[in-house]
Amino acid sequence: MIHENIPSVFVVEAIACVQAVIAGRDLGIMHVEIEWDSLMVIKKA
Repeated sequence: MIHENIPSVFVVEAIACVQAVIAGRDLGIMHVEIEWDSLMVIKKA
């Protein structure tokens, strides 16, 4: 556990991704491209 409210780096990256998409939406950005470590996602699934 990284912090009492954050269980893993995976969660931190997911939260940052969501916040970036929300910020982009608020700025009027219509299209985004999100890159992620696919192997990490597969191992967590």
